Amino acid sequence: MLWSLGAPISFAGFVLSFFLALVVRTIAVRATQRALGVHFRPPAVGFNPRHDIDVFGVVAMLIGAMGWGKGLDVDELPPRFGRGRRVAVYAAGPLSVLLLSQLVLLVFALGFPGDRQYLLGASPASVVSGLFISAQGGNPVAEFIAAVGVGLFAFALFDLIPLPPLDGWGILWCSLRNPSSAAQTARLWLVEKNLGVVILFVIQLFPYGGGMAWVLLHVIGSPLLRPWAW
Repeated sequence: MLWSLGAPISFAGFVLSFFLALVVRTIAVRATQRALGVHFRPPAVGFNPRHDIDVFGVVAMLIGAMGWGKGLDVDELPPRFGRGRRVAVYAAGPLSVLLLSQLVLLVFALGFPGDRQYLLGASPASVVSGLFISAQGGNPVAEFIAAVGVGLFAFALFDLIPLPPLDGWGILWCSLRNPSSAAQTARLWLVEKNLGVVILFVIQLFPYGGGMAWVLLHVIGSPLLRPWAW
């Protein structure tokens, strides 16, 4: 992430997108908990930086360009609430951020039609390298808005990876009818021993130069960004 300082406009847009994603994800998860009654006591719907920002997530964002917020422990959503409702709670976060990303990209596409072409080669990894719209003669405001949209989009896709503390892990775990002993052992290592966090750092940085996670996000995300370059 730090090497994207060479593209200050994209960098500023991405930083804003990260913290905006943290807020939207947290509020969406808690609002869904309340709406579906999946809680021991109704959670306060709001964002508290002290409790909702994960230090490891911020460090991961600064080093590898993609981070995360404080994860919701699966023990807070016991099986008696049902698999469907529990999965819905975890899915609400990344899906809300994904929806917001599309709205921001819609603003970009409608507000700056002459700059849409610059998204033809864009991918989630563009938040690392910079969009450079202004450097190619485009509008710097368009670059900033596009960077926010792409940053939100990348956050949502990354959050769906099934590793703790990401919401994708919660979706996977809550989808299991009866977690086996092997699954429980995997949870012990991934959650309690923080192996999930270590893996998330590794796949952002190794092995393919930009990181294995970015290769995956490029394959999945690039075709989904292309329509905004119509």
